[in-house]
Amino acid sequence: MNIESRIENGPLLGIDLGRRRTGLAKSDPDLRVATPLVIVEAAGNKLDFSILDHCRKNEVTGVVLGLPRHMDGREGDLAPRTRRLAAYIHRQLNIPVWLWDERLSTLEVDRRAREGGKRQQPRDDLAATLILQGFIDAQAWKRPPAHAGDDPGDRSEDDGTAE
Repeated sequence: MNIESRIENGPLLGIDLGRRRTGLAKSDPDLRVATPLVIVEAAGNKLDFSILDHCRKNEVTGVVLGLPRHMDGREGDLAPRTRRLAAYIHRQLNIPVWLWDERLSTLEVDRRAREGGKRQQPRDDLAATLILQGFIDAQAWKRPPAHAGDDPGDRSEDDGTAE
């Protein structure tokens, strides 16, 4: 559950843990874009099993769990449950699990919904998407290139002049 763990190419699962609903998001295999996956309306063991099922079904190589924090940095009420879930996923699937600061994720989803003129509806999967995308963006420099020839330093510039 260390943020310094190596990030392998392959999809990641993002989780926004809630009391009644939990949002899940998935990245593409090249770790560029996160998209909403599903909202799970379960709690306790049923939720844990559902998350494991989604991890297996989507063949994820790691999980990013939103860690609830207050604006002053203190951990929120769901932080202990989040940490237990992270340890459980890691133990069951033997894949890396990262805890990622989820401050403002729900507020940002609400803001985007208001700007888009959408009425209030469950948004947990969108919050999970923001959490996962934030993690992906912050880790971009650590991940291996998607394809061997994608490094711009490997290309020579053609300035259009003949020699």
